[in-house]
Amino acid sequence: MAKKTVNTETKTETETETVYVVATNTSRGVYFGELRDEPKRGEPLRLHNVRHCFTWNCFPEAKGVWGLALKGPAKGSQIGPTISSLVIHADFQYAPCTSEAVTAWKAAKWE
Repeated sequence: MAKKTVNTETKTETETETVYVVATNTSRGVYFGELRDEPKRGEPLRLHNVRHCFTWNCFPEAKGVWGLALKGPAKGSQIGPTISSLVIHADFQYAPCTSEAVTAWKAAKWE
């Protein structure tokens, strides 16, 4: 989904693609959300429209946590409700999601 932003000085409108990621941290939390600005080294990770993955099932197509970025959570996963934003201060990693994964994340229910 593209987002439109307006430059208030020039009054020009630009359209940017929303980047969705799966992120994990040293506490082993797993999150899905929008990455609006890539963090610089040493800065926290800020995600928007975030869902927490309590447990996941991503077999047989994609295995492991990064399979959630490829295929999304499968039936049997426990995905929490969407919250507006989340800041992860500890060490973290993230991977961009495929469109297939984004669709699965948005449709996921707590099972």
